Amino acid sequence: MYTYGLEADFWWGLLLLVAIFSLLLFAFGTVARKWWRVKRGKILTNTYVNERHKKIDWFLRSLSIFSILAGFAINSTRPPSEWYWFLQPWFIVLFFLFIGEIVRAFMQYKYAENHNAYKVTISNTVFAIILYVTLATTNFWGLM
Repeated sequence: MYTYGLEADFWWGLLLLVAIFSLLLFAFGTVARKWWRVKRGKILTNTYVNERHKKIDWFLRSLSIFSILAGFAINSTRPPSEWYWFLQPWFIVLFFLFIGEIVRAFMQYKYAENHNAYKVTISNTVFAIILYVTLATTNFWGLM
């Protein structure tokens, strides 16, 4: 049975995939925080270590938006078969998320009250990268 051109099971598979991915990230983060005795921060908020960290983070956000717009402008002048993969929005977003987490870990290492906070940030980032790579290489864990 088809729903507006897509298989009806696609949406259930996508929901299951997002739920599993989120649960794995949450569980790993919880274990890492307990392991290194780091207090849990607020959920879905930006917690800046200091004012310098806030300025760098906002600079990276602005640069990522500019990069997405510039990538769109460059790729829109080329045929779709010749688009640059590194100017695709998904790549730019993942790249700047990674850079933002590295900056956060560095700031936590240098300035945070709990010196183990950077270890949690790095371990969460590495675990998320491993999950993304396994998703891409295993056809979304066989769910899609």
